[in-house]
Amino acid sequence: EVSQRIFLPIHEPTQDRFRYGPSFARFAVWVVWRAIVKFGQEGGLGRLKEIPADVEGAERAWREFLLEGRRTPAPHVVHAFPLDVPTNLDTQGRSPHFARFLLRTPALATRCVGGAGYVIVKMARLLVIGVVASGKERRLWKATQVHVEGGSWGVEVYHVPEWIDGLLNLGAENQQKHVDGLSLRQKQRTNDRTWEAIDEDVDAVAESDVMRAFEADLELFGQTAFQPP
Repeated sequence: EVSQRIFLPIHEPTQDRFRYGPSFARFAVWVVWRAIVKFGQEGGLGRLKEIPADVEGAERAWREFLLEGRRTPAPHVVHAFPLDVPTNLDTQGRSPHFARFLLRTPALATRCVGGAGYVIVKMARLLVIGVVASGKERRLWKATQVHVEGGSWGVEVYHVPEWIDGLLNLGAENQQKHVDGLSLRQKQRTNDRTWEAIDEDVDAVAESDVMRAFEADLELFGQTAFQPP
């Protein structure tokens, strides 16, 4: 249900408002619960280790909600919203991979500053954020909280803390470093595979979300969107 009603429509940009049922809340909580368990097991909690009681409380609340031991995960609520490239984006200081990271790349992260802590899961255009501790940032979130009974949201109505933008740009910078650091052999294989896909079905490549993301970077950043030959 989540795939058909949320995930696929987000990645097929034919609508900008979405309605969801109770299954989306369970999906979103399941995603952040898996992330916090993974971070805990692999030593990736970062500064969340400074608030261990909140980390323990969030993991327990999310787990009990999934096991139907509690009606809501509150106060460890989950936020979710679709991503798209803003039409008025200021490109100053941004990576020329920004649109490709924003629209296509999966990522995991944590954040803990000023008593507010989060687990962040990015699945291409869908961003899911679990609140480990809200601190003073509770009022900064508007129209993004996933409600257990269902609801709706759209790209034109939500409001989030300013650090979200910085986090996304950092992800784009890291992606650029990774791509630039590939060996010549890896870059050649990627180039060959790309041309194979074009030869097989040029229309499918032209209409793909990968190409739309690259075209957005090209429009925003010009020739710097390309790698050096």
